Amino acid sequence: MAALRKLHRMEELKKIELQRQLSELRRSEEEVITGLNREDALHGMFMDTSTRYLRSLARQAERVSQSHQHQSRRLLDRAGKLRRAEKLRDRLSQQNVRTEGQKQLSDVIERYAGKGGTSLP
Repeated sequence: MAALRKLHRMEELKKIELQRQLSELRRSEEEVITGLNREDALHGMFMDTSTRYLRSLARQAERVSQSHQHQSRRLLDRAGKLRRAEKLRDRLSQQNVRTEGQKQLSDVIERYAGKGGTSLP
């Protein structure tokens, strides 16, 4: 259970990191677009470079977005495995409690039957 919880937490942290990267890329894209929309003397000199950089950012954002989606699916899968393991653990724990109770009851019955003979009250 501890290992499954740790793996689940690691998947969550990966997803959070991918979301952070995606946000940074989107912010950078917005900054470049804002720069392209300006009307100043140097604007024309950097238009090609800014356009190439914007395309590069868009490609990176697409890759990170796909990784984020993949990570979301992995996280859901990991969460499902964790829930199933917890349910199994709970069922086994309940079964152990019932089994232990039955053993104790059998011991009491055997002790009582041994002291008083074979007849029950």
